[in-house]
Amino acid sequence: MMKLWKLQKNNCKKQLNREYITMLGSLVKLGDLDEAEKLLVEWDLSGNFYDFRVPNILLIGYSKNGMIEKAETMLRSMVEKGKNLIPNSWAIVAAGYVDKENMEKAYQCMKEAMALQA
Repeated sequence: MMKLWKLQKNNCKKQLNREYITMLGSLVKLGDLDEAEKLLVEWDLSGNFYDFRVPNILLIGYSKNGMIEKAETMLRSMVEKGKNLIPNSWAIVAAGYVDKENMEKAYQCMKEAMALQA
């Protein structure tokens, strides 16, 4: 996958959000979360217009792989950096906590999601 990404970058100097979405989705499906993390950092530094769908892909990957604490840490880091999020981002993390049967943490995430709508 990464060889294809390097070819893409060589042929087209500016990567669009849709390319990052496609690549992140592929890496997450393959279970290569380490490479997905690196790609998310690259996207964050790319100067592209912020699109919440890009980091949500990694949040979903963390959640599906039982790494919900890591997903929450990433989400909180994004909030601290002033990144615009939508309630869906918090719902992804909340669903991960429901899967782990941690209803208190799931409730806290949904409470934060509701605060974004206010």
